[in-house]
Amino acid sequence: MDSRLEAIRNTVLARNPGEAEFHQAVTEDFESLGPAHDRPRVA
Repeated sequence: MDSRLEAIRNTVLARNPGEAEFHQAVTEDFESLGPAHDRPRVA
């Protein structure tokens, strides 16, 4: 996962302590965004 996405994920998890299912969903979503986020932008 990209370091920027990791930082955002960590912030979301810190703001929602004790929400294991939510943490899992956020992590899975951010992992799926990684490949799209890594692609070069098209002008």
